[in-house]
Amino acid sequence: MILKDLLIDIKHKIIGDDSVEICHITDKLNLVKEGSIFVAIKGLHVDAHDFIEQAIEKGASAVVSDKFVEIKKPLVIVENTRKAVGLLAANFYGRPARKMKMLAVTGTNGKTSTTYMLKHILEFNNYKVGVIGTSGSVWNGVHFDNNLTTPDPIDLQKILFNMCKAGVEVVAMEVSAHALDLYKTNGIVFDVAIFTNLTQDHLDYFSSMQNYFYAKLKLFNKLNAKIGVVCNDEKYGKMIMDESNIPIVSFGHNNADFVERGLINTNSGQKFYVHSQEGLTLVNLPLMGKFNCTNAIGAMVASKLLGVSLQDSAEAMQTMPIIEGRFNTIACTNGAMIIIDYAHTPDGLQNVLKAARDIANSRRGRLISLFGCGGNRDVQKRPIMGKISQLLADYSVITSDNPRYENPDDIIDMIVEQMSIKSYKRIVDRKLAIEYAISLLGINDVLVVAGKGAENYMDIMGEKIKYSDSKTILNIIEKGEKSGNN
Repeated sequence: MILKDLLIDIKHKIIGDDSVEICHITDKLNLVKEGSIFVAIKGLHVDAHDFIEQAIEKGASAVVSDKFVEIKKPLVIVENTRKAVGLLAANFYGRPARKMKMLAVTGTNGKTSTTYMLKHILEFNNYKVGVIGTSGSVWNGVHFDNNLTTPDPIDLQKILFNMCKAGVEVVAMEVSAHALDLYKTNGIVFDVAIFTNLTQDHLDYFSSMQNYFYAKLKLFNKLNAKIGVVCNDEKYGKMIMDESNIPIVSFGHNNADFVERGLINTNSGQKFYVHSQEGLTLVNLPLMGKFNCTNAIGAMVASKLLGVSLQDSAEAMQTMPIIEGRFNTIACTNGAMIIIDYAHTPDGLQNVLKAARDIANSRRGRLISLFGCGGNRDVQKRPIMGKISQLLADYSVITSDNPRYENPDDIIDMIVEQMSIKSYKRIVDRKLAIEYAISLLGINDVLVVAGKGAENYMDIMGEKIKYSDSKTILNIIEKGEKSGNN
């Protein structure tokens, strides 16, 4: 591709030959090769403008910068390289998002579950679907790991290009607040944008809930999406409806365009009706938790906007498989139940414990909660999560969860600072903590192991050490069976 074709729809000034051939695009110095265009982005800790000369020495054919630098290669000057890189990557890969239906899901909790519900509904109705998010990228039955919930712009456009080439018709992707704040989805106008909720998280980055909200609000703008599907159960959903400049369809449990009615728990999940202008649509969902009911309605409404009837979506929902790491259940040999969930925010933990509390009550058993908090992240949520666990669980085991560069004992100190000493036990080693929690379980008890879900690593001092909650639990149960315990 020649340079001038790469710059379509991007406001720029070029110094040098705009017909130079570009065969690769990158914003990382270590990936520069012969024929690359190097996009210099100023990050939080490093400014890539400092490495422009090195990029040229490595073979870069052109450079994109947001300021003038004297170089012997073509220089493209843009207002903001971070804003421009998504558009550059989209042009480089042939604007693949324009060739597929694009669905964005944003919210503190529920993004992964909603994308996989969309995938199931749409595939049930004969669409070829790709998913991008926390659990990786999936299309045509093949799974690829992502380092981030929303991949960086160049990686994202490459994934979309490969999906398009493989015949994908609809993409359901998680769009995080960080991604919106950092313009990762520039170059994509989503056909439908879905909002699940907004609760406390990421205040280490956004500093306030107001800033966090306005990052999410960016998605519900005519420059980024055509129509919104918004859960209006909480104030932030209502605020999006008030402040968005695109059409909005609401859903939820109260006053909405598509509203839940008659929710009851069943032995295999839950049953409810979706009330709309079409009347009542019965949904039998084989997943537990009111939050899954909410996510299902959001997915059904978004699918309707693509032409799938509520009745066809409801039929698909009857066979909805479990979502890995989201309220997954494991039965102990003594009859106790263990629930694994990704919940790592106050609202997420509260929702999961409430659902587990209902199960424990129906079994006339106790509820035990096990969780930790990630290091180098929002510290304000730690004591809040401790209080939630003390309120909803009969007993809590506080442990480590991706401590990163923090001392896990210091993190636990913050979690338990407002908890009664009689209500919890602290065990830093997560495997030992889980083993202890399982040893407490009686025949009707329920244990929630929260925070990691399907993650297959523990992030400690910059190293991702192989680890899995589910494998740890199954190994402990198997060990107990062999020894005649549990």
